[in-house]
Amino acid sequence: MKAFTLIELLLYTAIFAVVGGLMTGILLTVTQVHQRESASTEVTSQLNFVMQRLRQLVSESSNIEIDAVVATSTLKLRMKDPAKDPTCISLVNGTIKLAEGPDPSNPNNCTTNTSDLTNDRVIVDTLSFKKFTQYPGHDTVSVDLQMTYNSDNPKSRVQRTLSTAIARVSAATFDSNLLPGSTSYEIGQQGASWGRIYLNDGTAASPAYTFANNTGLGLFRAGDNILGFSTAGLERMRIDANGNIGIATTTASYTLDVFGTFRAFATSTFSGNIGIGTSTPSGILVVASSTTGSGFLTVLPNGNIGIGTISPVEKLEVAGNIKLSGATPTYKITNLASPTASSDAATKAYVDAAAGGSTPSGALAPFATSSVSGWTYTGYYEIKNNIWAVKASMPTARSGLAAAVVNNIIYAIGGYNSSNSYLTTNQAYDPLTDSWTTRASMPTARAYLAAAAVNNIIYAIGGYNSSNYLTTNEAYDPSTDSWITRTSMPTVRRDLAAAAVNNIIYAIGGYNGSYLSTNEAYDPSTNSWTTKTSMPTARAYLAAAVVNNIIYAIGGYNSSNYLTTNEAYDPSTNSWTTRASMPTAREFLAAAVVNNIIYAIGGASISGYLTTNEAYDPSTNSWTTRASMPTARGGLAAAAVNNIIYAIGGYNGSYLYTNEAYDGQYIFYWLKKD
Repeated sequence: MKAFTLIELLLYTAIFAVVGGLMTGILLTVTQVHQRESASTEVTSQLNFVMQRLRQLVSESSNIEIDAVVATSTLKLRMKDPAKDPTCISLVNGTIKLAEGPDPSNPNNCTTNTSDLTNDRVIVDTLSFKKFTQYPGHDTVSVDLQMTYNSDNPKSRVQRTLSTAIARVSAATFDSNLLPGSTSYEIGQQGASWGRIYLNDGTAASPAYTFANNTGLGLFRAGDNILGFSTAGLERMRIDANGNIGIATTTASYTLDVFGTFRAFATSTFSGNIGIGTSTPSGILVVASSTTGSGFLTVLPNGNIGIGTISPVEKLEVAGNIKLSGATPTYKITNLASPTASSDAATKAYVDAAAGGSTPSGALAPFATSSVSGWTYTGYYEIKNNIWAVKASMPTARSGLAAAVVNNIIYAIGGYNSSNSYLTTNQAYDPLTDSWTTRASMPTARAYLAAAAVNNIIYAIGGYNSSNYLTTNEAYDPSTDSWITRTSMPTVRRDLAAAAVNNIIYAIGGYNGSYLSTNEAYDPSTNSWTTKTSMPTARAYLAAAVVNNIIYAIGGYNSSNYLTTNEAYDPSTNSWTTRASMPTAREFLAAAVVNNIIYAIGGASISGYLTTNEAYDPSTNSWTTRASMPTARGGLAAAAVNNIIYAIGGYNGSYLYTNEAYDGQYIFYWLKKD
């Protein structure tokens, strides 16, 4: 064969190179086009998938829970399915994340467990949501989304941007319970209220309108046009179609029909006649017998009241006997005129002989049953005039104790007894049952302390415990039977007195090696002390009592004398005045108040232990001697409950359990003129 010449070889090589270059260029171009088409397809596919998923989620949601007209990269939706509520869509490091369901630690937030709506073949550059409220239409959320194909080749970096809006297509309907994310959420709001709420009928046991903590409490439909009210799953009241209200009855025949006890307070008002036990009252108020139907209480329009009669002609007319009863009578009839005819009511004679006064002329001596000239004795009515009675003994004998009253219970606290012991004892006395109970012990053992109560808390202040004068201030709460330590009193002392005015406790006088005139005020609300004007007469072993917000410091002892001193302190002016002296000089006495009269009881003087009982009336600045206490003693405590004074404990050579009650009112004797 003929060989190619050099020129031919060069020519053919050039042709092949040109053709090869052209083919390579064509191949590269085709490859690049294919890559861009693949990238574009991937971005478009993921963009469409994300938008389709967003439309599905928004349309299924019951609420779009983001701020209106504020762009955010996280969309939070409330869903009907509790397992998917709430649902969040967010952008995290170029990937769109979907979180469905609540966070166990905070159910109002979305779970931290997420799934990806985009994969690593694309990068999400921006994702922005914005809610638009179009009341009364449905909420709309706008979506701005930009994706880029994930490639290092600039020619393959296809980018797509989409802006659209998605609306909730219908009102929310639910196939399970609708639960709020917080108990602070409300249905509707001011200016945008719902028209009506339609409920099932419900029953008394399961009312249609009820409450989370009491599902047996609420409203239900008891019948056609009948509204029922239930508590504890039982019907208690209903309103029928005629507007009649039945309480404890389902067949109300009147505007208000009550089956059972009915109570009206002092502020209640009524119009028209009221009949109880009768449907035809003949007066403003008629209470009829359930057996006979006749009235046994009638109030007429003119104000006349009849008992046992329906036609009283006097302000009070009683067809039958009158009896004032009670195991311990404390009742009386006052302001009776002298009788002028044999049919008049008996008059009365006031007897005060037991208190040292004279028996009125023509009156009977106490408890006499014989006749007085011109009069016939018909009996007496005793109102415990100046009389003492022995009550249940205190469990622990002691002196130097303090006493205070909370809710009609007397608390006897601390003291000293025959075992040479300073006590933490706290024993409660109930006058109603005449019985004692042991309560939580005071933290600090002590005697010769003072006590006062403010807002049902007892404060035990100062005292002595064998070697130390104390500033201790401990508070006892009877409702929890517990003690707490409060701010100490500034001045260390024992044998002081304490009294409370307007929720401030005043600690007065005492002894700490010197006899004191100190007056310090404690405010429980701030747990702080303030120094006040000193008492004019320095002293210890005194008593204190309060009448009309004035504190009276009575008796005591100073460095050389038993005292009759009576000095009054006015907290409103922070000033003292001297008042009428107590008749009997004494120390270690006790004091209590009944009906604005101060009773100074017991104590000790140069003559020994005393039974003395003297009453001071601040309104007249005068003293009266009253019936002596049965047991002579000093170092006792006293407190008043329901106008009865209880003198508790003390010392008279022995440490005492004694509890004696004093009633300082009057006795009336009934006489009939012959």
